[in-house]
Amino acid sequence: MWQLSIKPLSGNHHELLGQWLEQWQALAITVQDSGHRPVMIDGDFFDQYVLTALFDPDCDRQEIELRLRLLLVTLRPDLSEQPDLQWHLLADQDWQQSWQQHSSAIAIEDRLLVLPTWLDLPPEWQQRPVIRIDPQMAFGSGSHETTYGCLQQLAHAAQQQPLGTVLDVGTGSGILAIAALHLGATAVVATDCDEVAVATCLDNARLNGYRSVEEGGPLHCYQRADIPEGCFDVIVANLLAGIITDLLPTLVQALSPDGLLILSGLLIEQTQAIIDRCHQSGLQQVDREQLGDWVVLSARRRPL
Repeated sequence: MWQLSIKPLSGNHHELLGQWLEQWQALAITVQDSGHRPVMIDGDFFDQYVLTALFDPDCDRQEIELRLRLLLVTLRPDLSEQPDLQWHLLADQDWQQSWQQHSSAIAIEDRLLVLPTWLDLPPEWQQRPVIRIDPQMAFGSGSHETTYGCLQQLAHAAQQQPLGTVLDVGTGSGILAIAALHLGATAVVATDCDEVAVATCLDNARLNGYRSVEEGGPLHCYQRADIPEGCFDVIVANLLAGIITDLLPTLVQALSPDGLLILSGLLIEQTQAIIDRCHQSGLQQVDREQLGDWVVLSARRRPL
């Protein structure tokens, strides 16, 4: 496994760089501030950071580095010195240990705490419900702004009224499905087009004390790319703008009359187009939160 570190970085370019690295088959990406503090706790972002990515052993490092340097020059032509790129070859057993060094507790308002299994519960958060999630290659653990924003919106929704039945589209690690159950959802349906994500979601649910419907529990998780039939009180879709645009009519059909739709994975410049599509689909915006370069939207049906 190759680990690529890019440092130091500043500004709001880490999301674009992360997307670019994903296109070049990065297996996992983390962002860490230069002082080795968490990147994000309660929405607090840092100005200077290190971006780290993992790649397969047979990746084309020379091609990746060449194109990445060209991208960095395009993003920051004013810099006298470009960020340093360093490659390190990790043994198979070392990648998880390396990822552990970048992991930390993530507080979601005053409602939840996301914590890797190898970290002890901080004394100041003893009374807070804890989601145990370990970093997985290509799956979310709560640190990304889009996931963090969805967790915030779920926590806000649970404060206003019971969540009821929840649909988590593109569940990944299952963190949003687990959070919904922690926040009082009566039942959760979680879907993903990736069979590994489905298995990961089920494993993480069991780690947090929740069983699947087949095991007599409240979670139904299965592999599919379309929207399942049913009527849901809350639907959360942490995807990409293009996928949300395609799925939006079906998402609206699956939403209960008083339901809440949470949309994430939207860059700032993509947001207005999604808001317009929501309006065309009979929805009205009830909340908009910007985290870094990303926006999380919440919407309900417009009154008749």
